Amino acid sequence: MTGFELKKALTAALERGGVENAAFEAQQMLQCATGKTASQFLLSQNAPLPSGVPETVDALKARRLAGEPLQYLLGAWDFLGRTFFVGDGVLIPRPETEELCELAISEAKKAAQPVVFDLCAGSGCIGLSVKSEVPSSQVLLIEKFDGALVFLNRNRESLGLTRLVPVIQGDVLRGADAFSTLPRPDVIVSNRPYIETAALPGLQREVRREPKTALD
Repeated sequence: MTGFELKKALTAALERGGVENAAFEAQQMLQCATGKTASQFLLSQNAPLPSGVPETVDALKARRLAGEPLQYLLGAWDFLGRTFFVGDGVLIPRPETEELCELAISEAKKAAQPVVFDLCAGSGCIGLSVKSEVPSSQVLLIEKFDGALVFLNRNRESLGLTRLVPVIQGDVLRGADAFSTLPRPDVIVSNRPYIETAALPGLQREVRREPKTALD
């Protein structure tokens, strides 16, 4: 089987399963399974696939049709030009999150050495992007849950920011007194939970697979 043939079959299966943008998702899964970029896959799509690739794609397809988000299948997603590891335990970065981050970056640039708090940091995509774009900033990532901290620390390491951006495990709902030893912030940014409990059952099934604590 060639890459072209498998992509055609995968796209059809995803469409039957009600997946929007089936062709795009099929392409992403095939790139993940083959380890190729989009251009590399295109150039080799008429060649026979390496052994094991169809089986890997079948496993990804089954997970996707069961409602698992594409980003979790891939294990990473791009955000403001950088790649962040994501998975079960963290909210998936969205275009609206990029807008929020860009606003935080613009505010941070107004100070010479700004102190920035990223509350409920999750994957760290906001705070780590602020630090990357405003190197003079002192960014602190505050996160409560162990599952999210796994991805947070992995992303710090992958971006070379482990020593530059401290992570504090804590519950921001305990109030400012719980963080009284921290410096006074110039910018506080948070992609906090924003969905009412009653609305959760009506969300897309993919969204319902994301951490309830990041949504409700």
